[in-house]
Amino acid sequence: MPCGIVCVTVCCAAVKGRYNRIVRVGVYLFAAMSWVSTVGYTMFPLTAAGLSGQFQDVMHLIVTAAVVLLSSASLTLIAYGGLRQKSCPALGKWALFALCLMIAGAVGTAVLPHAYFGIPERFSVFACSGFTAVLGIFQSRGWERQEVL
Repeated sequence: MPCGIVCVTVCCAAVKGRYNRIVRVGVYLFAAMSWVSTVGYTMFPLTAAGLSGQFQDVMHLIVTAAVVLLSSASLTLIAYGGLRQKSCPALGKWALFALCLMIAGAVGTAVLPHAYFGIPERFSVFACSGFTAVLGIFQSRGWERQEVL
């Protein structure tokens, strides 16, 4: 977790002036999502009773709603802005791929039986973690290079 936070924070600083405003706002929202996720879930883990109406459980749900909204908005903006900018559409394609994985995870949790809830949920979690790695690779290799990934 700490390495992912450092990665997205550095990417926020590095993306300035390199992409269009849509992509930059998307990266900033993605960083905000990473911070909210790391700090929020650390402060408010789900209790053993699980959604029992306790303050900690309510805060966990609020953090979850914020993470879902921020991750969806950020990946949508990065995908749209990245595909729109001709100098490096690869970032937009990776964001679109991560967004599709997140949607597949959400659909899977609704479709599969409750006993298998954790499997499709991992699609969403790993999509965000994977996209953090993609941002780090783009940062380390150069944002505008087409052959980055």
